[in-house]
Amino acid sequence: MNSYERVKRAIEFTGPDRLPIAGDCMQYAKHGDVIYHFPKMSGYAWWRGDGGGTDEWGCQWETNRQDDMGQLLKHPLEDIAGFKGLPRPNGADQSRYEDLTRELPERPDAYHVFCNGSCLFERMHFLRGFDQLLMDMALYPEEFKTFADWVVHYQEETIDYLAKHFAGRVHALRCTDDLGTQINSIMSPGQFRELLKPFYGRVARLCHDHGMHFWLHSCGKIDGLLDDLIEAGVDVINMFQPNLFNLEELGRRFAGRIAFENYPDVQLSVPTGRRDVIRADIAEQLARLAAPKGGYIAAHLAPSHLKAQCNVADPGMADYITAAFAELDPFAAEKKDPERVETPGANSRPG
Repeated sequence: MNSYERVKRAIEFTGPDRLPIAGDCMQYAKHGDVIYHFPKMSGYAWWRGDGGGTDEWGCQWETNRQDDMGQLLKHPLEDIAGFKGLPRPNGADQSRYEDLTRELPERPDAYHVFCNGSCLFERMHFLRGFDQLLMDMALYPEEFKTFADWVVHYQEETIDYLAKHFAGRVHALRCTDDLGTQINSIMSPGQFRELLKPFYGRVARLCHDHGMHFWLHSCGKIDGLLDDLIEAGVDVINMFQPNLFNLEELGRRFAGRIAFENYPDVQLSVPTGRRDVIRADIAEQLARLAAPKGGYIAAHLAPSHLKAQCNVADPGMADYITAAFAELDPFAAEKKDPERVETPGANSRPG
């Protein structure tokens, strides 16, 4: 079973031979079962954490830390009805795919994901301002939906281009949209259902029509929105703060319904720098969130991103986390002893 088949089986719950372990989800790297690719963007420095600047949608960023995208200095959309006067990237621009064209042949066996930045809600509040966009949702719902339609068109252009020029070689679109706070979702499930869910559904259906999966990263406590995200067609969800949730309840409700692309908690586990804490976190996640036939992909962060995001300077931590995932692999362990009943922390095996 090659890397592509392994990841596909994990997402579709058809039995991978082992736990898929991804490459670097923040930048292109050749290692791992999952290889992440990024468009060749103008105004790219803010995304890479290389000092901010103006992005290709006209948003101005400032950062004082290496590998950190920083904060917005200015929101260019003063009136929600004025969005058509803003720049919007052209998803059909061939130059955006130059890096992808060069990178794909380097790992023909892998599962390839095209990471296309902020999907919808994030880009809308980057342009409009967070507080103002929430007011727009409440006061001007029809104008909000018209604005959302304009923003999501970029994702649709991208999917169409990938399907036309990289059919069968790019296997998923991955976007980001932080939809939660530390205690709850940013908007009510009812607001999400009315104002945002149809647009996520459009992206997911177009991916599926072209034989691709739809991956979404979303920070925060978003369990109140997960049913709707699953119904909309999201195949893989990434949560870097899983300890915001009751993992037993999260697994009871969602294991086997959506695949998790997860990592030990970047707020509570990894920043401790304690390998026993991190290993216990990984063990519980795998026990609670992995279904018998798939549903979990182990994410990977490079040492530089662990330093930027978690203030962990241990140069061996990135490799330790990857090794811990491999040692606690629930899919390989199940094949070794299919009668064993898994409990948190009890699914380790010799490396």
